[in-house]
Amino acid sequence: MSLSELSTELDGLIIQQLPQCALHALTLTNKYYRGLAEPYLYTNIKVRDTSIYSMARLALNLVVRKELARHIQSFELVYTRENRVRARASDILRLVKANHLEPELFNDRVENVREELLTKSPEVKKIIQDLAGPLCGRQFTLKRFTNALGTGQSLDILLTIILLLATNLEHLRLENIGNRIPHEACWERWKGSNQRSSGKSYPLHNLKSMELSIGTKAIIPIITPTESLKIRGQGYSRLCWLPHNGPRAIGDMCSLELQDLQISQDDLETMISLPQMRSMKHLKVTRIGRTTLGTYDYRRLSQLLSTSLPTLKTLEWIGENGVYLGTRSPFGSFRGSMQLEELTLDYRYLKPSTDAIALHIILPEHIIFPELFFPASLKVLRITNVPSHVLMSLQRESANYMLGTAKYLGLSKFDLYTDLPLSSSIGIHWMEAIRKFLVELVSSLDDIGTSMRIYNHKYQDNLELLCEKGYVLT
Repeated sequence: MSLSELSTELDGLIIQQLPQCALHALTLTNKYYRGLAEPYLYTNIKVRDTSIYSMARLALNLVVRKELARHIQSFELVYTRENRVRARASDILRLVKANHLEPELFNDRVENVREELLTKSPEVKKIIQDLAGPLCGRQFTLKRFTNALGTGQSLDILLTIILLLATNLEHLRLENIGNRIPHEACWERWKGSNQRSSGKSYPLHNLKSMELSIGTKAIIPIITPTESLKIRGQGYSRLCWLPHNGPRAIGDMCSLELQDLQISQDDLETMISLPQMRSMKHLKVTRIGRTTLGTYDYRRLSQLLSTSLPTLKTLEWIGENGVYLGTRSPFGSFRGSMQLEELTLDYRYLKPSTDAIALHIILPEHIIFPELFFPASLKVLRITNVPSHVLMSLQRESANYMLGTAKYLGLSKFDLYTDLPLSSSIGIHWMEAIRKFLVELVSSLDDIGTSMRIYNHKYQDNLELLCEKGYVLT
């Protein structure tokens, strides 16, 4: 290796450690340092949804110099949750300082970017014709693009251009994307397109993971194939799945997380039954089907999971905190899922619903007869939303069911999430009895090699550690 090559390699190693602002400064020095800094400057891009100027500047750079787009591996559009007017002002102030501008010159700079984008209309037109045309049809036109700049719709348009050009994108995160999935993320838009049939790459063809946070009334269609997919709604966002065929269909997916979504019973079973889903290894479901799955027979789902997802290793299925009514038909046996290693279940999906007196305790058969319900491969078990009175009834002098379950399965970890009341509301003596019970329970499992932690649900996603080996909440 020559000295010049060694120097370049050392410079590259140093540049990798620099923050974004320093990388940007290097691109303004000379061609040598710009060439070294740009790949790292564009590798991971994170933009706030209030930063329209930053999005426009990025889109312009990619249109003018398309070679920059190949460096983008991760893109995040982050939703601003605080006061949006204040956040927009903060973004402008930050950009003014970063670019050493006088505040009154910033509006001129924004207008210049808009004008530059418009003057690049031939390049933008070619992008639209080559990529967005087959993807979005006649709706996405150059006129629509130019008219939208400077309006409330400009963010969607700029995002579309960026994602169409970033052909090496591997990780995509979009927060609060409104009441529709952007067309550029929809696989079904590419069915039968001339570009795909001619062997050319469709947008996002290298995508490995995608995380979407969607609006209240959004409807999610089949989206681009990806190995890992997370979709978070707002309780009433509807999820629908349609089977389809393709050279790289949704079957490549290994991890799927769904949260706060509506899904019908038929669509749920259709999704699980897709033959392309057989490689799924991790499935996490949180608060779905609040109004559509109330009478669903979860015994069917147990069987469906074992036959349709044979390689499943991690399953998590939980509901609302503080809701203890059982389902009409709780989960059945998981023994068919012979590769299942981690299982997290809400107590309601283990306990059958009953019209009996509320104080009557029906213990879940899964814990009483673990040999009938859990596979030998299971090593980690978590049960959420366990009422505290039920928790204490599961450890009796006659039969410590939790100890028996952990011992039979040889669990390495057994965690419980309960609803312990505030100490001020139950009295000192009762609280002392609960602490003693928790310590004895954790100790009994530790004696057989099972680690146990017991948490308290304070709020929806707020946990408080109550007890583990060597610790109890005082």
